[in-house]
Amino acid sequence: MLITPKQTNRFRTVGIMSGTSMDGIDTAIVDFLYKDGIISYEMIAYQEYDYPEELKKKILYMLIGGLTLQDVASVNTYIAEIYAGATLNILAENKISTDEIDFIGCHGQTLWHQPKAYQFCGKGIRTTFQAIDAAVLAHKTGISVISDFRSADMAASGQAAPLVPIFDYYFLSSDKHRAVLNIGGVSNVTLLPPCCERENIFAFDTGPGNVMIDIVVSKLYGKKYDAKGQIATSGTLVQDLFEELKSIPFILEKPPKSTGREFFSERYVSELLEKYRYAKSEDLVCTFSYFTAYAVAENIRLYGEAECEIICSGGGAKNKFIMSKITELLPESRMLDTEALGLNPDAKEAIAFAFLAVLFATEAPGNILSVTGATKEKVLGSFTPA
Repeated sequence: MLITPKQTNRFRTVGIMSGTSMDGIDTAIVDFLYKDGIISYEMIAYQEYDYPEELKKKILYMLIGGLTLQDVASVNTYIAEIYAGATLNILAENKISTDEIDFIGCHGQTLWHQPKAYQFCGKGIRTTFQAIDAAVLAHKTGISVISDFRSADMAASGQAAPLVPIFDYYFLSSDKHRAVLNIGGVSNVTLLPPCCERENIFAFDTGPGNVMIDIVVSKLYGKKYDAKGQIATSGTLVQDLFEELKSIPFILEKPPKSTGREFFSERYVSELLEKYRYAKSEDLVCTFSYFTAYAVAENIRLYGEAECEIICSGGGAKNKFIMSKITELLPESRMLDTEALGLNPDAKEAIAFAFLAVLFATEAPGNILSVTGATKEKVLGSFTPA
């Protein structure tokens, strides 16, 4: 064991992360309990804090090559500052001392993720970068930090994503076929066969979640997102646009696969909006929203079991239009919110990264070879003492 818990058989952790959509900073206080070789968890508290709008704008500008190296370094430090504020706030709100926390499990903010090799100085390079200055976070909070969960898997030739499936395997497996679906900025799914073993798990990104929809709604309506899918519901499908989106190779590509804003970018969406500028605004929102549902459903149909329980979480799970279309496309399935299983759907990913930190502390591998395509199981993370 790399880290000895402060209390016997219990790690008290803070999990903190912000996803591709940058719609909030998810922060959870979680106890992980070990007894007779069985691990369980109890969420003590969860809070979502506002993501600074100015920071989001800078990151989006960065993704089109608009910021300097100084700006990138500044984002790395600033993310740590706001994560520290979120951590100290949730602890104070719940009257929990920093001395009670064993460590923070921190994903950071993904700024770049390119799992397929590209040529750089004559060499094929694969890269992933999550912004977080762990030393600043540890110093500001007085709590040790476990971060950088993706690098070890990528070093072992893996995609370094998705990483949450290890949590799904431990805590959401059952005697039924399950598809554990998270719709954040990007959508990803974990396919869990009945009573599965670790090597039987299939998980991957299906394509965009909210990212393209949010860009469209921002440009056409000046809003951050389409609340509950109301705009999409009022529109009709732009068939030519839908056919073009369907033709994106990633959607039907065989796993392992992962993606991000690098492809489903503001620039790409802007080009499509210009091309289909004749269409009504609500029809464009409808089409991009339907595409998210189609990509999810088609990937479950192709690589999993259409007759399954779909366990939903993430911001997109609140979009009634997307949820209804997935149900229409997979009529044999049964749609469930993670709340039905006693898991707050908003808190799931923060809890999952806290769990990855616990796996690091106990020297247990956090990647799944059938998911990421890595050649070796790896203990994921880096430790920064307070």
